[in-house]
Amino acid sequence: MRLSALFRPPRRFLVSNMDTLAPLIVRLRLQSLPGYGACTFPYRAGQFAFVRVGAPGLSRRYRSLTMVSSPESGDAVSFMVGASDDWSLGLVDAAEIFPGSDARNPWAADIIGPCGRFTLEDRMPAGCESGPLVFLAEGLGVAPFLSMALTLAARGEHRRVLILWAARTRQELACLDDLIALTQANPSISTIPILSHDPLWNGRRGTLDRATLTELVGPELADSRSTFWIGAAGALTASVRRALGELGIPRRRIRYQPSFLQEEDVV
Repeated sequence: MRLSALFRPPRRFLVSNMDTLAPLIVRLRLQSLPGYGACTFPYRAGQFAFVRVGAPGLSRRYRSLTMVSSPESGDAVSFMVGASDDWSLGLVDAAEIFPGSDARNPWAADIIGPCGRFTLEDRMPAGCESGPLVFLAEGLGVAPFLSMALTLAARGEHRRVLILWAARTRQELACLDDLIALTQANPSISTIPILSHDPLWNGRRGTLDRATLTELVGPELADSRSTFWIGAAGALTASVRRALGELGIPRRRIRYQPSFLQEEDVV
């Protein structure tokens, strides 16, 4: 999938906004160029793409990023980027000097894709097509689930969605306000943040372990139509898959990304 995507022609976008969501997290919003119209980048919620941003001083290499916007949002697409290496740190720094989309020399971005089969339309087990969705995320691994939840809401689908979002501190819960607003407008969607290293946090504490799943996901565990989706680092993905198996969930109802967020450089 990755190699074939590299042979697709890039699509040119305009960098329309760069929001600093947390000290080291930025939301990158791209808009299709005038004259290209809507649907210039058709994708499915949960997919990723290879992105190259024309910001001053930023490497011209492509970086794979998961979309956080909904395909229903028309001619715009958004990504959430956390500072984890030189490229992503450079993008976070670039947000401070972003000139705006109406500047004389606006920043452009190229996108190759979309890629990936971590979507609601692909490989859904028989009998689970309209069942509850349990999204188990760690940090920025919530990106595909934001896109999926927004898409379900935009389509008016009232499918039960439960999002367990684990992180170390509340600063890592970028877009939490957006999720809260989404859940308030859509009673079928619920979000439970879980923090492990925030002494001032008054909400749920802990990690995505078996005890947490047993306590918070009881009804979904008992429903044979439920599917469980994991967006986390490799070690946590393995432990969550193991815990779900011990709780009686068959492998065919567990979906996960082989690589955390598919974030890596591509020449």
